[in-house]
Amino acid sequence: MNFEKHEEFWNIISEIEEVDYDDEMINRLLRFKAIQSHLHNVKRILDIGAATGAFSIPLAKMGYDVVHLDLSDEMIRIAKENAEGLDNIEFIKRNAVNLDIFETDEFDLVLCFDGAVSFSGRRAGDVISEACRVGKKVMMSVSSKACMTATWLNYSMTKLGRIHPSVKAMMTEGYFNKADYDDAEQLTSISELKAYTTSYAITMTNM
Repeated sequence: MNFEKHEEFWNIISEIEEVDYDDEMINRLLRFKAIQSHLHNVKRILDIGAATGAFSIPLAKMGYDVVHLDLSDEMIRIAKENAEGLDNIEFIKRNAVNLDIFETDEFDLVLCFDGAVSFSGRRAGDVISEACRVGKKVMMSVSSKACMTATWLNYSMTKLGRIHPSVKAMMTEGYFNKADYDDAEQLTSISELKAYTTSYAITMTNM
């Protein structure tokens, strides 16, 4: 898996990470409200795929000891600017498929939303396992297979004027890898993505 391509993608995305497209602001506010309901007895927090600090920085401002982890130099650069003056937040550049720098149950709470899992493609399971290993409590979200199938169909028809073979792969496997297709560069800038069904999410919740 080429994580350099992934980093390049997120470096570019950092330029628009804080732009409120569609309902992103509402989405983040709802997630932060959910986070606040799980902060009892929490002191140390790991935010995986923390991007520009939508959650890590407000939590640090609330007094929690926060580790902000991301794959992208640009995301971390912006987050550091946003966190100026805070001394209880640590910034680490790292791929989340391997968190061996942390001990088991080192964190009272681990946050791992969307990109860190799903954009790790075939290694998504490793990110899930590592997040669960290092956290006493874990809050996680992943890309929906149903939603991403619709998104891929929209990309396909809008950009190519036809149904691209990757639409079927997303629908059946919930998986996309740009390297599998000669013409995928025209379809999306995403290198690899793994999406999940609701039943899988429920299984993970009950583990």
